[in-house]
Amino acid sequence: MIQQRTLPEEKLIRVFINNNFFSYLLCTPVSMKELVIGWLFTQGYINILDDVNSLNACDDMLDINVYLKSEPPSSSSKYDFITSSGCGGGQVSSLQYFKDIKKLRSSLEVNVKNLVSVMSEMLRKLASVTSSSGLHCAALVRNDDFSDLLIGYDVGRHNAVDKVIGAGLLKDIDFGSTILTTSGRISSDMVLKAATAGVPIIASQRSVTTLAVDIASSAGIAVVGRLNRPSRIVAGKIERIIS
Repeated sequence: MIQQRTLPEEKLIRVFINNNFFSYLLCTPVSMKELVIGWLFTQGYINILDDVNSLNACDDMLDINVYLKSEPPSSSSKYDFITSSGCGGGQVSSLQYFKDIKKLRSSLEVNVKNLVSVMSEMLRKLASVTSSSGLHCAALVRNDDFSDLLIGYDVGRHNAVDKVIGAGLLKDIDFGSTILTTSGRISSDMVLKAATAGVPIIASQRSVTTLAVDIASSAGIAVVGRLNRPSRIVAGKIERIIS
């Protein structure tokens, strides 16, 4: 018989903005403050942390209340969202796909050995904080400085990325000096999240989609897929990756 504690936890959360229902989120209910902040930011509903007046979020809450300084776009139109690629999907604001993508000014470069070390540290830290299986994780780190490694885990790979970006915003991290690693496939919406934050390097154990490469090239982001395999993929601004 399966022990329930080893299964990944998943809950349906309601997000209210300025006292009005805004969206549902399916997620693992940990680091909820980081998730909501990161999600609002990567969706383009806030530009800086200061756009948030207050946020009422705890890991045991099913309703999250956010108070912004201005009203966000309406979430009611079916044209506002694109269903993202991936297991369970997810929703991405269509505005993120049609906005102008700015080139990152970061000069960050990293060698493959350090990327492998970051990935290993991410997985080691995940094992130290949860015994649940079937979870995706993401990490944000300044090159190989593991003392500052931020980790997010969730049933959804997109949520895990939003959690570490939200944590970075709350800690006032310079995203231009960071590496993002993820256990999930690097799809276009994942690269858009990194581009919005200004993260110049993304690495994964999994593959990379064609649209992800196109967006990474436009933004000046290096993407590395199949990191631990001989058939490693290096695309986008490949000059950032040193053999």
